[in-house]
Order: sequence, then structure tokens, then C-alpha cells
Amino acid sequence: MEFGKTPHFRSVDFSLPKDNYPTPFNYHEDINIYFGTPGWNQREWIGRLYPKGCKPSEFLEHYAKRFNSIELNSTHYALPSKDRIQSWVNMTPDNFRFCPKVLQKISHYGLDKEEFNFFVDVIMQFENKLGLCFLQLPEHFSLNDFYLLEKLLIQKPKDFKLAIEFRNASFFVNNLIQKQVLDKLIKYDINTVITDVAGNRDVLHSTIINDKVIVRFVGNQDPKTDASRLSLWQIRIDSWFKKGLKDLYFFCHQPNNIYSIDLGSDFIQSMNELGANLEDPFDIDLEVQTSLF
Repeated sequence: MEFGKTPHFRSVDFSLPKDNYPTPFNYHEDINIYFGTPGWNQREWIGRLYPKGCKPSEFLEHYAKRFNSIELNSTHYALPSKDRIQSWVNMTPDNFRFCPKVLQKISHYGLDKEEFNFFVDVIMQFENKLGLCFLQLPEHFSLNDFYLLEKLLIQKPKDFKLAIEFRNASFFVNNLIQKQVLDKLIKYDINTVITDVAGNRDVLHSTIINDKVIVRFVGNQDPKTDASRLSLWQIRIDSWFKKGLKDLYFFCHQPNNIYSIDLGSDFIQSMNELGANLEDPFDIDLEVQTSLF
């Protein structure tokens, strides 16, 4: 991830901005923590996450035994066929959730309505395994361009759950989403994406519109700062669930995403300290994985 990379991360203030709950939501007894990485196609995980001799066609099946969600970055570059989506659905357990990223052709080049409608039609093939789909705006997309996005949001199907990631500082004032934007997100029932990255703290926010949110945590492959940052998120997430958050999607990135699974393991351990009872991805015996489902 190039966005927000900085060689001076040890001097960064990683404190989290204050929470903003613009709309009330009900407390939920049953909460869901969905966690994962940006993708599953890492041959370097063979022998660590995947058993020796594992074929690329089997990667997702084994990934889904360790993590219960995926930030599906591949859909940002190419849309899979409906048959391919069905095969992915068949490989994963009932509690697994896919969070597809809107095609770059749509988010970065025109916000075309017809292209978006086609994207939605294909992505809905995930059915009950579809988590939060998210649209990542380019860094140059500013508040002055928001009317273009609104034209797209107006015609979003009501049953299609979408979250937006803003990457331009003009959308924020003191780490709060501008009110005129927030009002529109509420109107169209749009969720938020919170991206915690070292080099762009001016676009970090903590606004939750309803009972779902995506957090994209970008580490620095630095055990000291990554661990201290996760501890801050542990406290924040605990407070969110106490206030009524139902579905948390937490995705772990590293500059070299080979190491995103290690960060994911650290996140799970931090959640288990809160009583989440999640299984650490490295606690599963590679030799007996095939008997788990």
C-alpha cells in the first residue's frame, strides 16, 4: 500500500481521534468480529498458513480456516465471473464474509452509473457471504467533487451494503467528516471505512454511522509501534461494542503483505484479551486442517 507510507513512522502521533456517532443505534448482544487480510494468493504462506504441497486453487479453502473475512482487493482491478464467485462461496464456511472493493474503473475513472449497476449485479452473487462492499476514492477526489459521488449513491440498491473510504483531507475538519457529507451518507445508508495509516493522519477519523464499520489497519512491519497501535484499537473497539456496534470488519495490511497474517494473529490475540474467543490462525495444525470442516 503506497498511500500513507512514510519512513519516519516512529515519530508519528498514533493516537486515535474522538468518536463520532451521528445517529443512535441499538445495543446488540450478538456481535461479529470479521478479520482478515487483503488477499489469499500468497505462495509464501505455504508451510506457515497453508500446508506443504498446497496448490493455489486450494489457498482460499485453507485461508478460510484461519480467517473469517477477506478484504477482496482483486475486485478493484478485475471483476470475477459469477461462476468464479460461486466457487469461492462453495469453498468457504457459513460464517465467512467477502468484502469486495469497487472496481477502480468506477471509483477512480468516472463513477459511471451503468458500470456500478453491473458491478452490484455481479457482486450480489456472494449472497449471504457478502459483507460490506467498499468504495475507495482516489486521493485527488476532493469535497468539490462529492456531487459526482452522490449521483452514484442516489441509485444504490437499498439491499446493497456499501462503505466509503475518503482519502482527501478536504472531507475532514479536525478528523471529523464534514457535516454536509455526513448528512448525505446517513441519507443513503452508507457505512464508513476508517483507514489507520502512518503517513496520512489528517484523513483518519472515527465516525460510525450505523452498527457496521470497516477498519483498514496498515502496519509498518515494526513490532514496537504496531503493537502499541493495536492496543489503542483494542480499547476503542471494546468501547464501540459497548455502545452498540454489531459488525466489525478489521483488515490487516503491511508494506509487504506477506506479513499481514502475523499482524492478523496479533489482532486476534488483542481481541481475545477482551473475551472474543477467536482462534489464532497459527494455532491450527497444518497436518490436520482437512478434518476441520
